[in-house]
Amino acid sequence: MKKLSLAAGLLLLVLASVAVYAQKDVKAKPAEKAKASSAAKTVKKSVQDKVVVYYFHGNARCTTCKAMEAMTREAIDTGFKKETASGRLALKEVNVDEEANMHFVFDYKLSTKAVIVQRVVDGKNAGWTNLDQIWLLAGKKDKFIKYIQAGVAKELAEK
Repeated sequence: MKKLSLAAGLLLLVLASVAVYAQKDVKAKPAEKAKASSAAKTVKKSVQDKVVVYYFHGNARCTTCKAMEAMTREAIDTGFKKETASGRLALKEVNVDEEANMHFVFDYKLSTKAVIVQRVVDGKNAGWTNLDQIWLLAGKKDKFIKYIQAGVAKELAEK
């Protein structure tokens, strides 16, 4: 039974990796960025310029998915204390299976669990990046955390 469960988990991981690689663009094109502007509406108006890191998941959550969320949180908590305390950086966990959040699937072209880093300038969407290597790094905690931190730092540095 354990072997079957492990095999099913590995199959899901492989399928998710293939889906991620099937996407042609890691960076959104300008027209696609405009479509994601609805996500910017969820950002608090108190901080006009900020970066929002979204961890997207569905109702079904495997051990790997939960681990990726925890590692994403750790990457933000350990690497960006000043930015989160000031409100310049926020981490949001979003269940896209909830009706109110389904638009994110179209906004960001999601095909699986994902980490999206969105830059907000003057309260409006100014671009976003899909950190699409999370599935490949899921079993490598240190590399996963560094990857998330590098992606977030890049968006924080953008003007």
